[in-house]
Amino acid sequence: CRKTCDCCERPNAICECTAEFWVGKSYCYCKER
Repeated sequence: CRKTCDCCERPNAICECTAEFWVGKSYCYCKER
């Protein structure tokens, strides 16, 4: 996952990735700082 939060429109949020990549289901989600 990228460090920049391009998966949401909140400027004060950080982008995180799920740890389900081993089943091919990893996705980005935004988390408040």
